[in-house]
Amino acid sequence: MTQFAYIPSQGQLLAASIDRPEGAAPVPVVVVVHGLTGQRLGRSYHLVEFARRLTGLGVACVRFDQAGCGESTGDFQDLTIPAMTRDTLAAVAWTREQPWCD
Repeated sequence: MTQFAYIPSQGQLLAASIDRPEGAAPVPVVVVVHGLTGQRLGRSYHLVEFARRLTGLGVACVRFDQAGCGESTGDFQDLTIPAMTRDTLAAVAWTREQPWCD
């Protein structure tokens, strides 16, 4: 099952797709970070396919757009390595708070 959420990070909202295996039990989670000019779907939807493969193995996947990319708020011109690091840490912290995260 795929869900959509916004993850707060440094005053921006990071668009996220959450792919989880069926069931309510907590599962391991992989947080996927796209490249500098990418977005959470990936080229030719390769990150979507990766998430589907993970869920087939019983692992959840959180894919998010960095601030200024894809459907996230913010300006692309503000995308820097420190900003990407902050967004990634915000996504990991948000994920750890979810009841389905083991």
